[in-house]
Amino acid sequence: MLKLPRPPAPEFHNDRPGEECSDDDEETERRNVFECRFERDSSNDVSCDEQIKPEKEPASDLLLDRLNPSNRTDDERGADANDDGDDDRNGDDENREELDPLRDILRKFPVADRQPFGFFEHEHNDSGADASALSGWFRTDSASSRAGPLHQSDCLAIRKPATSKQGTTMKLSTALMFDGNVERLTSKIQDLEAAGVDMVLIPEIYGFDQVSVLGYIAAKTDNIELMTGIVNVYSRSPALIAQSAATIDALSGGRFTLGIGTSGAQVVEGWHGVPFKRPLGRTRDTVDICRKVWSGDKVTHDGKAVSLPLPADQGTGLGKPLKFMNRIARPDIPIVIASIGPSNVEMTAEIADGWQPIHFVPDRFDRVWGEALAAGNAKRSANLGPLSIFGDAQLAIGEGADVADAREGARGHVGFYVGGMGAKSKNYYNDLFRRYGWEEEAEKIQDLFLGGQRAEAMAAVPDEYVDTANLIGTEAHVKERLGVYKQVGVTHLTVNATGANALDDLSAVKAWIA
Repeated sequence: MLKLPRPPAPEFHNDRPGEECSDDDEETERRNVFECRFERDSSNDVSCDEQIKPEKEPASDLLLDRLNPSNRTDDERGADANDDGDDDRNGDDENREELDPLRDILRKFPVADRQPFGFFEHEHNDSGADASALSGWFRTDSASSRAGPLHQSDCLAIRKPATSKQGTTMKLSTALMFDGNVERLTSKIQDLEAAGVDMVLIPEIYGFDQVSVLGYIAAKTDNIELMTGIVNVYSRSPALIAQSAATIDALSGGRFTLGIGTSGAQVVEGWHGVPFKRPLGRTRDTVDICRKVWSGDKVTHDGKAVSLPLPADQGTGLGKPLKFMNRIARPDIPIVIASIGPSNVEMTAEIADGWQPIHFVPDRFDRVWGEALAAGNAKRSANLGPLSIFGDAQLAIGEGADVADAREGARGHVGFYVGGMGAKSKNYYNDLFRRYGWEEEAEKIQDLFLGGQRAEAMAAVPDEYVDTANLIGTEAHVKERLGVYKQVGVTHLTVNATGANALDDLSAVKAWIA
């Protein structure tokens, strides 16, 4: 049976160390990752003018309440008001810890035939470490049995989401990193599709490019949705991002979601040789330009970071407005933004189809992001519909040794970020942990980690975090926690299955959230 990996440490929140890089009147922000809104298939016999608009997903009453500032208590408003909005930069590069400790943590678990899996790029890791250090692994013991792809609902031009008993649609997704072995990639994707996984996210960082991989996967699958996890908004022009998204969407029959984020200065400047400037402006311009390209009209844009055509004083002056040469089957390809800083989250809630945070604790996320979500939602166009929310968790069902290992893996994962991703004075993950309410624990974890006591730092991660931010434990516990994710309005749940029966666990979760 194909066994899924040890919990990966996604490259979330690439926080630029020390150096200012804010937009003139916007605070510095960056962060990237994975996600998707809902399944849609394009039909070849439906014209652009006849495109059927997807039904918007219903938001839970609790989520709508949380997005309404008037429904928040004075204490909740005060907790977010204390945020200075400048929490997206970690400390200086020289103060960042190497990722070897995380590799050591993952290696302590017995795994065979390790292959990179489940790596997500967010707006965080500027450590410059090898991507494999932040990966989980697949483990293959024998060929897994398949029950066949999960049958999806009938559709015309666009596939519609199913609705849960509670009224909130929640889809199941996971991530897969291509390691160069085409046969293994094909097998893994088909096993995930057979297990009922709704979406797979493909990262890139500075390895194999995700666009090519997604094009290949589109040809090898029928139902599973595809998403970039993520495209950073600096390495490609906004127009090229739009072209790539339209291409993958066409190849997959309308199954693509564009996940974008800013990545971080080390990757953007170190690998791509592009200045890491105006992250908020660059993200907003990318979203606007993508939608203009997909509209089929000539594209002009006067943005804070990108202008089209290029102004004459910045080039030859020969640029002119152009439009996409081909017919766009689906002009409303979903866009998900990976973000965690207040300004970026506010912008995400305003302009994106979906929002993807990291270290998501459903019971406490409102105290961290409630005000930013409410502020962005107040400016949101009604045409966008409700904001999709992507929660993340590590998954292991049962009571055996592998489940105990999964708990320790989850503890080590967050402990590394809270303790070592940044300097003592500026570590966004540490700040996030504090804002969740674990202030003393955050300080202790960081002090131990930076003092060289890494094992003790990981052990200091509270059980409460492991229990509430993950899906690890008995069936009854996992079912109860899934109910909490649904209750707060999570529409997409991205899990890293790490137990001995990972595919079975994924199938079980899929059945429970249906």
